Amino acid sequence: MKMCLILGIMIVTLSLLPIVNAATPLASTSTFMIYALNANGLVQPVKLNHINKVINTLKPHAFVIGETKTQSKLSKSLPFLDYDIYEEPGERADNHHIFKWCIVMGIRKDIQIVQRIELKQKSLKGRVIALDIVLPNTSGNYSSHRLIGAYAPWNPGDDDGTRPFWSDMTNLCNTTNSS
Repeated sequence: MKMCLILGIMIVTLSLLPIVNAATPLASTSTFMIYALNANGLVQPVKLNHINKVINTLKPHAFVIGETKTQSKLSKSLPFLDYDIYEEPGERADNHHIFKWCIVMGIRKDIQIVQRIELKQKSLKGRVIALDIVLPNTSGNYSSHRLIGAYAPWNPGDDDGTRPFWSDMTNLCNTTNSS
């Protein structure tokens, strides 16, 4: 009887550990993990299934999936119960049936999001998501950070119309957090 009671207490205790871990905020000494992937299209369900398995296994603090080539919302196809999902839909490709670019960012729900930065620059549409988040630091206080997920043009050195993207990205990176 005594052995059954001890075994029962151990089972209950072990079953509560995931709840305690989920309720514990990001420690100031922990590492911030980001999972980033260039999907090169997400029309095949097998790709989305694999990405979900990786995210659910790694449990990164943030994930960025670039070049989904979609305009439809992927939010409900990703682990939305554990993450706040943000999307920048793709831009229609000229003379083609697909959408170019598109980027999705997920932030674990135990991380405070201050704001999503509104993108007004045409060169960043479909390519960039920027969020201001707050993370604990080693002194026990909190620091704000700008997390930027981007699908960048491949050759910034050529004069192929990508210069506005790089100029707008520089401006986005250099602006201060504001509410």
